[in-house]
Amino acid sequence: MQEPDKLYKFIGHILPDGHLTLPDDLAGDTGKAFEVTMKSVNDIQNKASLYLQGKLEKKHRLADINLPADEIAEDIARTYGTSNIDEIIRAVRK
Repeated sequence: MQEPDKLYKFIGHILPDGHLTLPDDLAGDTGKAFEVTMKSVNDIQNKASLYLQGKLEKKHRLADINLPADEIAEDIARTYGTSNIDEIIRAVRK
């Protein structure tokens, strides 16, 4: 298999007709074949990705993300294996 010239990582959506949405810089490559790896993303990952891509206004405030606190707490506990804030801070500082 030929190696790609450029590796793209983006969040797309599967449309009702089964097509995948693409970023503008890829949409012009009509007719080209791509190998796609898909994984489900939750709302927190999606918002963070959009923020990092500059697609959400960057006010540098967590309140701007507007996500349910219970979902954030669940994701943090799942990521760090605990909901103890001291242990999480220690892990982040490492």
